[in-house]
Amino acid sequence: HRGYTRGFLRGGTGEESRKKVNRIPSWEFVGEVISCRKVSSNNFKAKVRVHNSIKKGEEVEILRPYYTLIKVKLAEIRNSGSGEKMEEAHGGGSAHIVDIPVPEYIPSYSVLRKGSL
Repeated sequence: HRGYTRGFLRGGTGEESRKKVNRIPSWEFVGEVISCRKVSSNNFKAKVRVHNSIKKGEEVEILRPYYTLIKVKLAEIRNSGSGEKMEEAHGGGSAHIVDIPVPEYIPSYSVLRKGSL
């Protein structure tokens, strides 16, 4: 992944594009928060559209508007439609909508990410 250069926005070739520098991202986008609801005094459930694989027990970061982060260990993943517990969920053609427990309210359009391998 090369990232963006001035030429990307304005056209033409800039010095950056001639260097052909490839960057390996340190994070992988894994999902987006669709909604969040309170289930008890200190517990919330976030409804997430999965874009890349997530697994029970993994730690993810949720990037909220204005770049505030919260780290969450995926203690439980449930299919949002059936309520069935899942060990992992995948994006792509079989994009799962899942519920995950979170310790506080998470706004819609927040992004889930995990460290790249």
